[in-house]
Amino acid sequence: MPNAKICAAILAGGKSSRFLSGDKAFARWKDKTIIETEINILRNIFEHVFIVSNHLETYKKLGLQVVPDIYPFKGPLAGLHSALVNSRYDRVFIVGCDMPLLNKELICWMKNINTWAPTVIPCLKNGLEPLHAIYHKSLIPIIEHFLITPKRTIGLQALIKLLPYRSITEEKIRSFCPKLLCLKNINTEEEFELLKRL
Repeated sequence: MPNAKICAAILAGGKSSRFLSGDKAFARWKDKTIIETEINILRNIFEHVFIVSNHLETYKKLGLQVVPDIYPFKGPLAGLHSALVNSRYDRVFIVGCDMPLLNKELICWMKNINTWAPTVIPCLKNGLEPLHAIYHKSLIPIIEHFLITPKRTIGLQALIKLLPYRSITEEKIRSFCPKLLCLKNINTEEEFELLKRL
């Protein structure tokens, strides 16, 4: 898929249940919110950026297209599915809504990888990073199978491991982001404060 057009989608479907002060996407990061910080970075890389969320009115105020899950209440897999279905292009860079230290150079490098694999994904020592990865529309029917087949629920990481993927090594990622903070997501206020100090 060399030089194929690619867009970006921010998944904002989580409940922020461990972030007690509210929706973590709107936590203040410097002079903006986390999600505004992400949008500014992604807009400098991709010509089309959109949000996947079932809270349409909450996110529409950010000025981007917002699309809901087609199969709601089925977790990040449903968010990925909706992103692929609604994408203008064959490939989509998927990122979570709680990652304020995205690295522009790393994402640009990933965007230009020439591969036939349907997924391009960071592979760290502790596992894959599915919410900082590139996916191809060819995955739509496979994902739909797991979303609609009773008793065939599967997680995002488990699905990726069933299919060919182009992995990006931790060593390569550290060449852009030495402490791997660009892949760090926030789940609690404690993690948020620690990340701000780092």
